[in-house]
Amino acid sequence: MRSATDPGTAQQFFRLSRSAGYVLVRNLWPKVVGPEIARRTEVVALQERTLRVRVADQRWMRVLHRMQRVILGRLAQKLGAVAPNQIGFVEGPLSSPPEDVSVKSSVRLRDAAPPPERVIKAAESIEDAELRRLFIESAARYLGRRRSV
Repeated sequence: MRSATDPGTAQQFFRLSRSAGYVLVRNLWPKVVGPEIARRTEVVALQERTLRVRVADQRWMRVLHRMQRVILGRLAQKLGAVAPNQIGFVEGPLSSPPEDVSVKSSVRLRDAAPPPERVIKAAESIEDAELRRLFIESAARYLGRRRSV
């Protein structure tokens, strides 16, 4: 039995209706880009072979522009010949705001001792609160490993 992401199945699915293709791509998006990017983006349309994606802000739009080939490659792996061959990004507010990952993140500081004050001080220059938190957690885990070796 073929899965919903099998290229043959996807091709049949797309032939049935354009809206079905959009729904399939929209549902695959978080698996293709990962949870952090999925939280900051929203698939808004599939026009012919161009995927339209709304991005929360300019910084993430630049990140996605750099990742565009990787994203298209992953979509092609999942969808085969019917995958979008380009992505058009538009900046704007998402229909549902990003959820607070400080509570839901799978990465927790509890697994490591707090990093030195100099690391926390350096992290203050990171504007994005979530990226700052992830940096501090990563530094704590990294430094914790070095201490235990």
